[in-house]
Order: sequence, then C-alpha cells, then structure tokens
Amino acid sequence: MDGGIFCGGTSEENLEMRQYFDTLPSYVQTTLQECGMSFGTLKELQACAQNMEKKS
Repeated sequence: MDGGIFCGGTSEENLEMRQYFDTLPSYVQTTLQECGMSFGTLKELQACAQNMEKKS
C-alpha cells in the first residue's frame, strides 16, 4: 500500500514512517504515493508532508 515510498534502514524506521503517514490527510498520502519519491528517514517524510500541507 505504501507504493515503496519507505526505504528506511530498519523495519522500525519504516514502521515509524508508516504510522506518521497514516495520520496525514488523504490528499497528502495520495500525492506522496503518486509522486514517485521515497523517504529514508521520518524527518524527510515529515518535512515533505508539512511543506505540502502549507501550500494547500
């Protein structure tokens, strides 16, 4: 379901990113899945998502 967007070093990091991702508005989730980006850290994901939310 994540479309391969989580590429953290450990399964724990990926789980943290998934849990954060699940709290995001659906339009942000959809955009992140469709844009083809991948995130290696929770901070990267948070920064991108927060930037998207500011612009909407």
